[in-house]
Amino acid sequence: VAEEGPPGPEGNSVRLFHRRLHEPASQPLPGTDHPWNLAFSPDGAWLAFTSRLDHKLKKIALGGGGAVELADLPWLGGTPDKAYWSESGRILVADPAGPVRSYPASGGEADVVVPREALEADEQGTATPIPTTTPGRTLFAANGRQAIVVWADGKRQTLPLKGAGRPRRFGSYLL
Repeated sequence: VAEEGPPGPEGNSVRLFHRRLHEPASQPLPGTDHPWNLAFSPDGAWLAFTSRLDHKLKKIALGGGGAVELADLPWLGGTPDKAYWSESGRILVADPAGPVRSYPASGGEADVVVPREALEADEQGTATPIPTTTPGRTLFAANGRQAIVVWADGKRQTLPLKGAGRPRRFGSYLL
């Protein structure tokens, strides 16, 4: 749950709160000011997010503790478009300027998994990355095209799909 908190450096501060279903009140998650693009770890124990305040990729354990910085994001303006935490321990983030990058969930340098050249002009900044279990293959929703794009081995295949704005993968199903 994102709620407004006390004023921060940029006015009101939005931060994350969590509440267990059996508890009456929510608790703030420390270090989550100005969160964007939430992505749960496959086991549900962690939550990754991008910070609009300091342009970093972070994660926080839902069982307690503060936010952990994983990486500086390479762009100065704008915010990353979408994020997804894969079963392989990588967090995919779509850069608003185009490429989709893959960051290790333990921290470290990113790999470009979908280059900017793979996106059409009206798709840049609108890619929702969807990892697959096949090495070298990444799906992304090209919102401007209403399509799912398969990027594999340097080749692009477009699959028209109405309403392909924020799909998710569950096992072998694309939702």
